[in-house]
Amino acid sequence: MEVRSRLEKVQAALEGATEDMDLGRLLDELDLLQRRSQDVEVKIQKLMPNLGFAPQDTDRLVASSGGWQMRMSLGKILL
Repeated sequence: MEVRSRLEKVQAALEGATEDMDLGRLLDELDLLQRRSQDVEVKIQKLMPNLGFAPQDTDRLVASSGGWQMRMSLGKILL
């Protein structure tokens, strides 16, 4: 969530960047954040089946089940 939040801030800053130096720094940060985000997504996709989640479960609310909440907490620790 931190990475996504920072991505949004960097993208907004890019829209208002006027100097080449700022633009270059922001683009470098954007690239790094996008790679981190993709790495996390790949790890999540690999971890979910091991915790008993099906691919179609990605859009379901975690609050719908106490067992899901426990597995999600374990997943956060493992991630």
